[in-house]
Amino acid sequence: MNRLSLPRSLSLLCCLLVAGGALLLPLSCQSRPAGALSLSQKLDSLRQARPELQSCMPAPDSLIVASVLDRARQNSWAAEHVLDSLLPLFLDVPYVAGTLENNDSLGNERLTVNLRELDCMTFVENMAALYHLVRQGADAGTYPYMIMLLRYRQGRMGDYTTRLHYTTEWLLDNRRLGLLEDITPRYSREPALHRIDYMSTHPGAYPVLRDHPALMGKMALIEQQLGKEAGLVYVPKSRIRESGILLPSDMVREVRGKTPEDYVFPLAEGDIVMIDTDMAGLDIGHLGFAHYQDGRLHLLHASSDAGKVVISQQPLCDYLAGIRRFTGIRIVRLK
Repeated sequence: MNRLSLPRSLSLLCCLLVAGGALLLPLSCQSRPAGALSLSQKLDSLRQARPELQSCMPAPDSLIVASVLDRARQNSWAAEHVLDSLLPLFLDVPYVAGTLENNDSLGNERLTVNLRELDCMTFVENMAALYHLVRQGADAGTYPYMIMLLRYRQGRMGDYTTRLHYTTEWLLDNRRLGLLEDITPRYSREPALHRIDYMSTHPGAYPVLRDHPALMGKMALIEQQLGKEAGLVYVPKSRIRESGILLPSDMVREVRGKTPEDYVFPLAEGDIVMIDTDMAGLDIGHLGFAHYQDGRLHLLHASSDAGKVVISQQPLCDYLAGIRRFTGIRIVRLK
């Protein structure tokens, strides 16, 4: 089992669960205006504006990306099976936290590309980047720009606060861009209510905020804006079954002869599972991908406990039941 997560800006980032009393790290939340440009046009624009960023991708990572893209072309991965084919390639990649903490002395971000060491958030983010590049038929040189688009508010990398530190903001920003779809409302109407302020109330946990007080004020404003977001829902863990999600009674029409378990619906292979937490100041405690084994829903994730990317030994419902601070899930689909 994994530990809880604080914003991914910390080196303990995403996936330190409550097992053993350690913390997890959050991510971020705000939305980028929907533009008229297609994804390929956005990527081309970023590539032309910041050609120097191609040098941010180390040679080993460039080879990994090129190998995945070549494999996709050679095997003609169908759009609906990209994640099925992609995710198993990264099993056993080592879990390493804090790989994004690479700021300069002024608190400005340096773009990090690293597929050789992953935490729960960078695993999901890198798989999302590869998924979209395969769908676009793009080349490996586009990869840093796809990462920048996913990781930074409106795809604009600047100081530390431009990174999407809270998972909720990462979802909202990339949903607005058209890269993700929050499908949780198909399964639940339960509001996801969180006060999100962990970073501004725990600055000592974040060296960049501690060393640059002006950034702390900016982060607090981002958190305040995030707190105004409405309409997000989650699925309480009491409604997660071995095979999928039990719909609440107010979302189904009773049919004679049916039992509640007849209203359990599966997730799609590769759906992103974001795990809500009741830890003060945080929104999401961990995340990974839906994966079925023998008809049972498991979590494919970068695990701090296992020290690598693994498939959970327990079905997701049992995994969540064993962690008190985990309250339920949100389900997000790559578009």
